[in-house]
Amino acid sequence: MAITREIMEKSIKELGLTVTTDGQTFVSSTPGRYAPAVNTIITIDEDGTAATVMAALTETAAPEKRATICELLNLVHGQNLWNVRFHLDETGRVFSVGKVQTWGRPFNQVQFGDIVFTLLVTTDRLYPCLEAVQKGNRTAEEAFELFFLSHGQATKDDEKSQA
Repeated sequence: MAITREIMEKSIKELGLTVTTDGQTFVSSTPGRYAPAVNTIITIDEDGTAATVMAALTETAAPEKRATICELLNLVHGQNLWNVRFHLDETGRVFSVGKVQTWGRPFNQVQFGDIVFTLLVTTDRLYPCLEAVQKGNRTAEEAFELFFLSHGQATKDDEKSQA
């Protein structure tokens, strides 16, 4: 069973996302818990057998910080804690990508929701780490430690280090 526009619209609506669409592409911007916003783009493959989900942060990485951010992303990937891969593109945008495939079966709305939720939450959770590199001049290792702390704890630690 193919993934259709109607199936995708229904699934997105049930996730509570507000989207704009031009047919096979759905775009949403959601306020994050940590990030000001996480943009989500969902595209249905031409043959309807899969959909690609991308979650991106709205801010871009400064050119001089990109090497450190790549190190940070490698540290996150090394944990194998999530089914999420982060990317840093040539413009400095950090994003994650997931794919929902039907494999000849009916579209699985639960699987789709799990993938979207995981990408949104994990991408949002990376934001304080990126901020620590960009604005706090932290190393990749120091910023990576923030991935496991609450945002409030990270803010208190930053305030202490600046005092």
